[in-house]
Amino acid sequence: MIQVIGPEDREETRYAHRLAAMFREAFPGIEDGPELIKIASCAKVFGGRVQDVDLVVLVRLNGRRFRPRRRVLIDAADGQREHLGEIALRNLVLTIELKSHDPQGVRFDGLGVSVRYGADWKSATEQAVEQMHAFLGDCEQRLGNRPRVVNLVALQNVEDAQLPRRPHNIIAGDQSLGSILTTISEMRQPWLAGGNIPTLSCCNDDLAERIERLPIFTPLQPTRLDRRRMERLAQRAPQLDALEGDLGQQAFILRGHGGTGKTSLLLNLAARAYQDRAARSLLLTYNQALAADLRRLMALTAVPGSDDQGGIRVETVMTLVGRVLQRFDLLREDEDLLAEYSARARTLAELLQAGDITDEQLTDLRMREPDLFRFDHVLIDEGQDWPPSEIEIIRSVFGAERIVVADGIDQLIRGDVATWRYDQAGGAVKVERLRQSLRMKSNLAAFTRFIAGELGVPGWDLGPNDQAPGGKVLLVEGDLLRAPALHNELFAEAVATGNSLIDCLYIVPPEIARAGADGLTPVARFLAREGINCWDGTSYDVRRDMPRDIAAPRIVQYESCRGLEGWTVFATGLDRFWEHRLQQAGRCAGQTLGDADEAARQVAARWMMIPLSRAMDTLVISVARSDSEIGRLLDRAARALPDVVSWVR
Repeated sequence: MIQVIGPEDREETRYAHRLAAMFREAFPGIEDGPELIKIASCAKVFGGRVQDVDLVVLVRLNGRRFRPRRRVLIDAADGQREHLGEIALRNLVLTIELKSHDPQGVRFDGLGVSVRYGADWKSATEQAVEQMHAFLGDCEQRLGNRPRVVNLVALQNVEDAQLPRRPHNIIAGDQSLGSILTTISEMRQPWLAGGNIPTLSCCNDDLAERIERLPIFTPLQPTRLDRRRMERLAQRAPQLDALEGDLGQQAFILRGHGGTGKTSLLLNLAARAYQDRAARSLLLTYNQALAADLRRLMALTAVPGSDDQGGIRVETVMTLVGRVLQRFDLLREDEDLLAEYSARARTLAELLQAGDITDEQLTDLRMREPDLFRFDHVLIDEGQDWPPSEIEIIRSVFGAERIVVADGIDQLIRGDVATWRYDQAGGAVKVERLRQSLRMKSNLAAFTRFIAGELGVPGWDLGPNDQAPGGKVLLVEGDLLRAPALHNELFAEAVATGNSLIDCLYIVPPEIARAGADGLTPVARFLAREGINCWDGTSYDVRRDMPRDIAAPRIVQYESCRGLEGWTVFATGLDRFWEHRLQQAGRCAGQTLGDADEAARQVAARWMMIPLSRAMDTLVISVARSDSEIGRLLDRAARALPDVVSWVR
């Protein structure tokens, strides 16, 4: 079997199909036998400095033979020797950095190669090594092992005769598969265990089978909601037209309640900038689950993770700040970033404010590592919740004029209201107010307005989306997981409307986000009993990667749900969450002046509006007791909005 995985409209995918055709021609019948070739183009890996690998190739040929075009060294029991006879292919793992420059844009530095971008030259050899290490890091984290990868640089518009004298890892556009395999044999020495036929392999059969199951070799399929989100990026949002000229020239803020499409508008701006002028944008969020969701959207739209030709890179702010701390010797690579994150970030901000870290040092940082620190635009998600230290760091490293902030008004999680409203000189920053619900159907918008009014959340003026009528809220008393028929009925409804199970989102409180002895959390265990896989974002290791299986519902904690959305959302144990937030807020409010109880209730009320504004069509809320404070509030909503809200008895 030969399989190409990747977006069809990318140069990398077209090259992958060329490689696949070469294998078919060189090894007739390969697709009818047990052999396997998988080629992932624009492969997304996360956790390191590189997020995009041009091509990853897994070849399992079980002994198919080829004859090298040149003598190659083989490793035999009696030492190295030259070999020109047949070589057996076993398991190959390749990473390929692809370049489409013409010969005038290519420069050879010894056995390395650089390519030109405008007036600058960048080492393609170094990029190939970084991509290889990004893939190896992914293997190490997921498999606990790594193959001996061969990294190649493919210059598809350069002829073999124009390359330096071999051996090296550069392949030309006119090379045959036999010539490419010869190059691989020069990079990864074949071994001769006995007989006369040496074997070329990068790993054993067991590891090759496990590599085959890596997420990068799982084709991404867009759901109906994914397509809607992709269309939003492709369209020019009219409310951004007046702001587009300011992009990169001065900071501005997109301000609105949950559901007004702030994050979508940020991405729309970045997508415009990428499509129109190949701009590089960085989107920063503190939410790992949201970062994973946005990376999935970027992969589906084939927008690169901000490479030399532009794109959009999605990072968590803590990862970014951690890198800056390391560069200025405030954090060792082997130290736990989260252990003293706030204190270290404050120290860095103080050094920047005092001028102890100079503008020249920051300029040098951007020049030395442009892929990490040099961007045309920096997009801040949920900026109202950023502490002053992070704001100072981001403004200093990237420049205040490059920043666009999405402000969720009262949706605070991490602390006090941030200070993006004023620039570093004290001047007011332009604000674009967003008032219409874009996510929720009109009935859900009416429900959130009622709840906000009952809880005393000020300024909740979210207008309904008249183009999306309908929506419903279902209330359940007791353990939601003891009603499998309700889940299956709602799953069937979602699928019947053209959606997928990945468009269903479970939000759980901390006490039911802990894995049991079987390694599963309660919701994941419930779904497994129903024969359904899931993406359990309550696990850090899971939420590092984007959701890939469209038949797998998503699970996140309440603290991680902001910015996410689902066609059907299950908010489990909402009264427990309310009590938890009241308790947490009460401890903080007790340290402030004024009515501590009222202050705690205001904080908890703002928290409540976050999960309640995640659903697009159906919101299911479970409470432990219908006579709890939140249970009584929901009962009032059911009486006030009987066509929208109902108890499931």
